[in-house]
Amino acid sequence: MHVLDDVAPDLERLRLELVLIQALHEEAERLAAD
Repeated sequence: MHVLDDVAPDLERLRLELVLIQALHEEAERLAAD
């Protein structure tokens, strides 16, 4: 029985959100550079 098994889905969701935020941030910087 692993505690990580319970936490893993939440960590995966956080990781995906972080990737999304990073992509939006890069897009915002690109727009600001124009």
